Amino acid sequence: MSSLNKKQKKILNEKCPCQSSEKYQDCCYPIHMGQNPITAEKLMRSRFSAFALDNDEYLMTSWHSTTRPPEILKEDPPLQWIYLKIIKTEVENERGESFVTFEARYRDNGKAGKFIERSRFMREESMWKYLDGEFLKTAI
Repeated sequence: MSSLNKKQKKILNEKCPCQSSEKYQDCCYPIHMGQNPITAEKLMRSRFSAFALDNDEYLMTSWHSTTRPPEILKEDPPLQWIYLKIIKTEVENERGESFVTFEARYRDNGKAGKFIERSRFMREESMWKYLDGEFLKTAI
């Protein structure tokens, strides 16, 4: 993995963007630096933090190779990711999938926005990877 970017350096000793109540250095930072996330929920939290911290390299490496896009699309100006709430975690099923339903909030050009997504994760080379997600109208 690469070195820290400006946003990561700034919050290293502050609360992690994933809302875990831990400091970033003790929560998502080790995963961003290459530690294997032990659950799909940890991976999902680390991906939210990567969005909040503009860590595109991590977003790409944590995306399953079968669904990974060629690049991360960027809004101009970029969205500001401000809140994450885990609604439901579904442990690994017989097909090797795990699901995490969450609510994410953001600011887009000063306007508040939010969505609820049910993300699907699968292991690839023994590591959890983001496969795809489905936007939901309400939490399940």
